[in-house]
Order: sequence, then C-alpha cells, then structure tokens
Amino acid sequence: MRAIGSRSSIIVLVGSVLSAGELAAQGNSSLSGSKIEYAEAQATAGALFSENEELRQQLAVQRESVKTLTDSLAASNAEAELFRR
Repeated sequence: MRAIGSRSSIIVLVGSVLSAGELAAQGNSSLSGSKIEYAEAQATAGALFSENEELRQQLAVQRESVKTLTDSLAASNAEAELFRR
C-alpha cells in the first residue's frame, strides 16, 4: 500500500509541475524559462522513477533474504529441540 501512495504522490507532483509550467507558458513569463522548467521537471520525474524501480528491486532482494534467514532459523530451532530431548 505504501508504494501505491508513493507512486500517486509522484504522479501528482509531476502533474502539478507540468500544469504550472503550462500556466506559466500562457502568462507573461518567457517561453524559454517554461521550457527549462519543463525539462527540469521531466528530468526529476525520470530520476524519481528510476530510483523507485531500483528501490523496489532492492526490497525484493531483502525480502528474499529475510525469508531465507527465517526458514534457516526455524530449521535450527527444530534441530535444537530434537537434541534437547
């Protein structure tokens, strides 16, 4: 659920920046300034999406590691119980 909230937040942020850029382009601000802001917003969004994907991959690896360690601990505890008897 947390990843969905983060993704929604990123989409809202990018949408807001893009909308602000469009409004600025329609106003009295220079078109080149708007293009620069738009390019920066795209670069930021791209970087955030890349970082998000990398973090998802790291999380998957960590979850697998935790699962393996948990299984090993359960097996060790079962062996220890047998030796206690």
